[in-house]
Amino acid sequence: MHDQLDYFLTLYDFTVQWLLEPTVSAVGALLFSTEPSPTKVVLRFDLISIAELHSKMTEHLQSNVSQDLVWEICRPNNAFLVKRKSGGGSQFSRDPLNLMNKHSRKYAGFVNNKAVGIHPAEKGGVTLATKKTKHLNRPAVNKNEVSWSGQKSGPKIYKGIVNYTAKQGYRADLRQEAVARASAIRESQRPKKEDPEPKIRGSKAKKAEEKST
Repeated sequence: MHDQLDYFLTLYDFTVQWLLEPTVSAVGALLFSTEPSPTKVVLRFDLISIAELHSKMTEHLQSNVSQDLVWEICRPNNAFLVKRKSGGGSQFSRDPLNLMNKHSRKYAGFVNNKAVGIHPAEKGGVTLATKKTKHLNRPAVNKNEVSWSGQKSGPKIYKGIVNYTAKQGYRADLRQEAVARASAIRESQRPKKEDPEPKIRGSKAKKAEEKST
């Protein structure tokens, strides 16, 4: 055994029973490590928290489930699905990484390993969110966000979105939808102008206005 073995984590059989107990906050783990001597193995028994154990076990774990399979399972019902009885039973999505809010395989951010989201930012800006290809099983940390302030012009923001996704080699099929959503957000953030009062035209209309006043 010439290669050093550092912290190969194995669990005792009774650990499974411990995990089933709701009052248990720690589990026993047997940690194997080697000294510089290849023939000497040091065994030590430690108590580690369940959260730390889960982190160690999933640190380098990647999703090996097909995206198509996930979609087929989650298509009939999922947390983001919005069903409407009107409009022929239209279906929408609340997924923050769904650019079109459509319940479809192409735009479903929770299904695809690569997904894009556009959201309003503070002070009239726009935020671009992309899904990391690593740590797919850790949704809390597998997202990148880039923001543009409202002081930048619309074309600069749209160009920034295209450049960022292009450099990352990221979902070229969604760039047009991303720019369209950013444009719609920018349009909604503009202050609305009050409609001017209608001008009175014609002598009869002016006389009628004078009599009413």
